[in-house]
Amino acid sequence: MFMRIAISALNLSTESGSSNAGISRYCYGLIEALHQLPDKHEYIVFLRKGVEPPGHWKSDPRFKFVGPRGPRRKSLTISEIIGGSLQVRKYKPQAYLSTAHAVPMYCKCPKALVVHDLFPVTHPEFFTKKMAKVTAMVNGWAINKCQLLLANSQHTKQEILRIYKCPDSKVKVIYLGLGNIQEAVEPGSVSDVELKRIGVPFKKFLFTIGTLEPRKNLPRLIESFAQISKGLEPDFGLAIAGAKGWKESGIFQKLRKLSMEDRVTFLGYVADEDVPKLFARCEFFVFPSTIEGFGIPALEALHFGAPLVCSDAGALPEVAGPDAVLFNPHSHDLMEGALKEGLRRSAQRDALVEKGKEFAKQFDWQTTARQTLDAIVKMAAK
Repeated sequence: MFMRIAISALNLSTESGSSNAGISRYCYGLIEALHQLPDKHEYIVFLRKGVEPPGHWKSDPRFKFVGPRGPRRKSLTISEIIGGSLQVRKYKPQAYLSTAHAVPMYCKCPKALVVHDLFPVTHPEFFTKKMAKVTAMVNGWAINKCQLLLANSQHTKQEILRIYKCPDSKVKVIYLGLGNIQEAVEPGSVSDVELKRIGVPFKKFLFTIGTLEPRKNLPRLIESFAQISKGLEPDFGLAIAGAKGWKESGIFQKLRKLSMEDRVTFLGYVADEDVPKLFARCEFFVFPSTIEGFGIPALEALHFGAPLVCSDAGALPEVAGPDAVLFNPHSHDLMEGALKEGLRRSAQRDALVEKGKEFAKQFDWQTTARQTLDAIVKMAAK
């Protein structure tokens, strides 16, 4: 069955930088995989102003890329709800897929929405009041208006069912692939000089990555690391990668209070090609997040060859694999114990890395794209 499918990818960024994360990575992974599939569907992909799609996408005759009409709006939500309505009418798709948050106000074709999480509703304290209120309102409206919801994990699906009382048949779980598609590297190929160039001054280190914001639970991680570092050599540190987000001041307050400035380094945004080097050289990757809708960093740790010590919150047990050390992220004692267990397992590193890489193979964008396309075709056929 040939179809014309509209895809909202307003969060896509094709430039290197901190804006190219999260939902942007999802958009890229999905569209790249759709480009590789041998189907004959036509795709109308809506982008925000200034975003240039890769050349191999533009050369694919099945794809048409459309920028927003009218002046550039600061709010992508408004662009989709209002501007998207006009564009959908013009291109007359048989189905519409929103990759996040919102759908057009006036759209007669069947609509699907990717739900990455419901944190503005379930954890509004992690956001500014305005961000939580607006996002929760738009999400709720879109969830009720769509015929199909694509949840990125079983955890997210259960939250949708619990909060919005949707029928189970309306929500389909489709797992994601890797956000960073670089090749893995061997630990021995990453020198101390290379680590220092990236910003890591330590001989040995624990590694974590994520936007600096309250949900990532970094103050508690710093506190737990401060406790275990008392028994470690002086050049053993904690490396934290990720751009500043919001409400991040508590992280640096905790750092100063514990006088841990010499044992913790903040790398800021790290280029994609350097991230695998950090996974390869770290003693283990620690992911202390208090809640995750999916948890791509945990999956990437396994793929790039780092043992995983991980929070058991949200969807993380679904992607962490059977050999990860899991802990309750709200307990300082349990987090500290998990870090110690991660260090005790250093002799098993090679075996843990191989098991992790094998587990991570089941998460790939080709599977995501095929399952997403199948679900959209079935939705439109009803």
